[in-house]
Amino acid sequence: MDKWREILNKRELPSIDENKKRQSIEILKMKIANTEITVKESYFEKIKRYIPFMSKITFLFQFILLLVGILVIKSMNFEKTRLILSLVMPILAFLQIMELEKSFKYNMYEIEMSCKMDLKELISIKLIINTFINLCIMTVFAVMTGTHFEQESYVLILYFLVPFMITNVANILTMRLLKNKSNEIVNMTIMLLINAILFKINIKFPSVYETSSVLVWLGLLIITVFYFIKAVYQFYEEEDDYIWNLQ
Repeated sequence: MDKWREILNKRELPSIDENKKRQSIEILKMKIANTEITVKESYFEKIKRYIPFMSKITFLFQFILLLVGILVIKSMNFEKTRLILSLVMPILAFLQIMELEKSFKYNMYEIEMSCKMDLKELISIKLIINTFINLCIMTVFAVMTGTHFEQESYVLILYFLVPFMITNVANILTMRLLKNKSNEIVNMTIMLLINAILFKINIKFPSVYETSSVLVWLGLLIITVFYFIKAVYQFYEEEDDYIWNLQ
């Protein structure tokens, strides 16, 4: 062991040029400063990160509509319940499109956290979150109504989904045609028009619900879902620039 220690002690370390050492360190610092640090984030993680920045007012109105629907189910007959809950669907779609269109118009409170995303990506995340919440509200209505009045819940879901999807298609098309502008009046007009049609059908032609086959409603749903997906796809395929805070 002493022999090996003696050999090691006699071994001379190579000399290091201090100037080259400092130059190498400076070059390394410059490269680190200019290196863009990227964090890979899944789409689900982006959605989860965005949820705290959703409009609390929109959540509040959705919750109020949920409570109103539950009270209606408990206090009215089936025909009035079906009418009122059907009228709630375009209102939910209206709240949803208002949340999406904020991205075109305001100095939004979520810009700081979402500047890593392009505007289309942010709108898609808001669309997913709002659609999920609205579908949950619809499901609660359908299950409670079906249980309370001994009706088929899946049929009620069709009654609610069809006007909801029709309103969504009209709203997405409006957003495509009138993007970067204030569309509240147009979207509210669409909501009121669809609600007026639903009201007239429920009051004047209630047989539409009693005599129509489930397949007819299912067909209407498939058509509206198809056009909704098509409208959303065309929206995201457009080559137009989507710029923050144009106003």
